[in-house]
Amino acid sequence: MNKRLLIPLVVIVSLCLLLIGYAESEAKGPKKLVFANWLPPMNPASKCLEEWAREFESKTGGRYKVDVQHGGVLAGIPQSYDVVLSGVADISEVITMDVEKPFPLSDIPSMPFFNTPADISTKAWLNNVVNKGYLEKEFSDVKLLFQFIPMGEDFLTPRPVDKIADLKGLKVVIGGGPIKGKLMKSLGAVGVFGGPPTAYMMLQKKIAEAVFISGLGLKEFHWDEFIHYIIEPLRLGVAVHSIVMNKNTYNNLPDDVKAIIEEMNADGRYSLKAATGFQHIYDATMKTFVAEGGKFIDWDEAEKAKLDKLAASLWEDWIKTQEARGVQAKKVINAYYDGLKALGVKNPALGYSP
Repeated sequence: MNKRLLIPLVVIVSLCLLLIGYAESEAKGPKKLVFANWLPPMNPASKCLEEWAREFESKTGGRYKVDVQHGGVLAGIPQSYDVVLSGVADISEVITMDVEKPFPLSDIPSMPFFNTPADISTKAWLNNVVNKGYLEKEFSDVKLLFQFIPMGEDFLTPRPVDKIADLKGLKVVIGGGPIKGKLMKSLGAVGVFGGPPTAYMMLQKKIAEAVFISGLGLKEFHWDEFIHYIIEPLRLGVAVHSIVMNKNTYNNLPDDVKAIIEEMNADGRYSLKAATGFQHIYDATMKTFVAEGGKFIDWDEAEKAKLDKLAASLWEDWIKTQEARGVQAKKVINAYYDGLKALGVKNPALGYSP
C-alpha cells in the first residue's frame, strides 16, 4: 500500500476507535450508587443527605449518580447496616445502637449524658473521638463517611411522673440498644422495643404508657395525641447517626473520587449540617408542644440524687463489662466528656465524671 495513503488511514481508524469508545462510555452513563435512608424525605437530615449526594455527583464531574432511597424503601432502622454490608445498597444511614452488630464506642453518647445542643455534641464527638481514630476498628468492614449527633432523647408520658417510684412497672417504648433497656430496668420501668413509627400504635393500644425516644415524634409521628408531659431529669442519652459505604464499593473507587469523599466532610461540614437541621425542627416541635399545653416536669433534689446514684451504678457496670472485652470504654467516654466540657457544657453526664 502507498505510504501516503497509509498515514491518513491510520488516523481515520484511530479516530473511529476513539469515537466508538466515547459512544460506549456515553451509553453506559454515570456509575450509579444506591443510598438507603430510613428517614422520611422531608426530614432535615434527609435533605442534608440529598445535598451531599448532589455535591458528590458534581465534584466527580457527573461520573457518578447517587440514588437516595428515602423512607426505608430498602431497609428500616434495624436492617440499615446489613443492607450496606451485603451490598444491597452502596451507602446507608445507620443508628448503630439499633442494629444487630454491637458498636460499643459509637453508642457511648446513648449513655446517661444530659440533653445537649446538637452542634455541641457533634463537635465534641468529632474532635475528641472520630478524628482521634477511636472508631476505626468498629467500622473496619465498611467505610465510615461521616457521623452526627442530633438532640438528645426525651422521656414522654401521658400523665405526670414526679418521682422514681412513679416509674415502677411503667411500660416504656425504647428505640433500641441495651443501655436504654438497662436504665429503664434500674428505674423499675419496663422497656418495650419499638421505633418512632410504631410508638404511636403502641400508645394507642396501650401496649406502652410512655416513650423514651426523641420528642420529634410528637409531631412527626403524632404522639401528641397521647403525650402531655416531658420528664426533665430523664432527658438522657442520644443516638449517634452514621453514614457508611460498602467497603468494596469504596475500594473500587478511583483515587481522585476517594479524595473527594474525604474532602467533603474533612471539616465536619455535613456532620454539623445534619445535626443542626435536626435541632431546628426539634426546637420548633418543643415550642409547639408547650404552646398546645404540653408541660415539662422537674423533680426535687432528693429524687435527682437517687437518680444520680442509680446512673452511677449503670456507668460502672457498663464500663467494667466493656473493658473486660478489650474495649477502650473509659478512655473514649472521658474523651467525649472532656470535649463537651471544653465547649462549655458544665455538667455533661448524670452519675459520671472522669
